[in-house]
Amino acid sequence: HAFDFHRLIRGGQLAPLAAYLKPGAGGGAFGDAWYCDGPPGLARSQDGVVRTSCLDCLDRTNVAQWCVAREALVRQLAVARGRLIAGGARPQVAQLWDGDSGRLVEAAQALWALNGDALSLQYAGTASLRSGLLRGKADADGDETDAPPPPAGPAGRLSAAAGIAGSLASKLTDGAHSLQRYYVSNFRDEVRQQAVDACVMPLPGFAPADGAGAAAAGAGTAPASLHITVLTWNVNGKPPPGDMAPAVVEQWARAAKGPKPHVVVVGVQELVALDVKSALTSDCTGRAEEWTPSLEVGLSRTYGAVYEKCYSKNMFGVQTWLFVRRDCAESLGEVYGEAVKVGFGGTVGNKGGIGLRCVVHGVPLCFVNAHLPSGSKHVSERNAACGEVVANL
Repeated sequence: HAFDFHRLIRGGQLAPLAAYLKPGAGGGAFGDAWYCDGPPGLARSQDGVVRTSCLDCLDRTNVAQWCVAREALVRQLAVARGRLIAGGARPQVAQLWDGDSGRLVEAAQALWALNGDALSLQYAGTASLRSGLLRGKADADGDETDAPPPPAGPAGRLSAAAGIAGSLASKLTDGAHSLQRYYVSNFRDEVRQQAVDACVMPLPGFAPADGAGAAAAGAGTAPASLHITVLTWNVNGKPPPGDMAPAVVEQWARAAKGPKPHVVVVGVQELVALDVKSALTSDCTGRAEEWTPSLEVGLSRTYGAVYEKCYSKNMFGVQTWLFVRRDCAESLGEVYGEAVKVGFGGTVGNKGGIGLRCVVHGVPLCFVNAHLPSGSKHVSERNAACGEVVANL
């Protein structure tokens, strides 16, 4: 069920969201949980799962997942308590169990918040933006402990002011984290992504034991010959020419004579103007998205087939797209791109290159789109920049 997360947590309260996700509520969906406490063996079996569809599971997703996990934990503790009483435990033992259960839920909630912060630091460079919602205490039933009503008089006003100050501090912290994320994603994310890729990307020539990766990269019937078209142009910072853009792309593509390609790689340079103002204010991703529909339409008109954009990568003024003919899309695999900046000592992407590698019908391919220092007087500088791009891809 779709629901408004921000409406449910309005005022910094987790309880409304937790109540909504409970069984019988608008979004609740829980089956019996698995439980076993030794001989004679299995007591209950799990009959359902909760699936989360989220790219990174940060912030809001982390909070919602805790509500689900807390409900499962509370149910498991309730089952264990019932079996304890059924086994003849004294009332005092049950009371001790209730107290320990409350502390366990509270500790699990704190641990969940810390884990969310750790994951967010790895992925986004800051703590989770919503972890403050999980810093409150929870009782044995899994609900947030309600704060006592403020006393009357000056003490009550002071207590209310403290609550407002705490809420404001939480929002200021989230705002600071948002600004830090913007900085990290725009200026520091490349090194972070390289580290992640080094950990999770397969080594060259690596194939899974079951051959699943190789099958995916070679899906479909391989053609006798693999036809590839590479288009490149320096657009001089100009946007696509409106409704005429597909026709321009069509004219551009027809200049590359040859059979209908299975793969088309498009590389442009100076996607935006290469000046200080553009470096600070230009939306390079937005400009690339302006070109993408015109490229898809122009390629389809030129070759009489549907071409799908399967990958794109930007480095300030340098942009690369990978288009694959629809009937070959299932054969595409192991797509990866990397950018190397050489402008101003390797800090700015006005000069440099983008490398793209992929496998189509089992054939490994690699493309480099470079924008290097120009002019007959800069041959040595241009060769050095080219060598730096190739050496660092």
